[in-house]
Amino acid sequence: RRDAALLMLALGLSTFFLQHGLKLLVDRARPELWPRLLAVGSAAFPSGHALAAATFYPALAWLLSEGRPGGRRILMGLAALIALYVGVGRLYLGVHWPTDVLGGWLLGATQTALGLRWLQWRRRPEPARPKPQPIRFTMPSMMCASKAQEAPAKAFERSTKRRSRSSST
Repeated sequence: RRDAALLMLALGLSTFFLQHGLKLLVDRARPELWPRLLAVGSAAFPSGHALAAATFYPALAWLLSEGRPGGRRILMGLAALIALYVGVGRLYLGVHWPTDVLGGWLLGATQTALGLRWLQWRRRPEPARPKPQPIRFTMPSMMCASKAQEAPAKAFERSTKRRSRSSST
């Protein structure tokens, strides 16, 4: 749940800054096709409503459908329809050009896809790590080690005894 909250917070902040930053950067005039029902004072590109709808509704649908794979298609389809409805509404009101709405949808869908990919990466299972085996020192192994060290010395003693016997005869 904490990851989902962090995702929604990050998407909210990125939507806000992306929308306002691009509006300042592009500074595209709104269409004057007919008398508007709404008085709007900001630039046209991208459509902030289309951007927000394409960001939040699919993310919300994904989070609500976790654990219910059969319901994911239905919820994602509803999310796409809501985003489509919002964008068409902006065109109907005459406050955006079609490319403003299309740009908002593409930016929103892209940042949502990246955010959901991050969420999947964050929730991936940790790889299984082998348990470290403790090192055990027991008396027999220590004795074997000491016997292995004594073996060359005993072999030397035996060889010197044989030489001394053979030289005396």
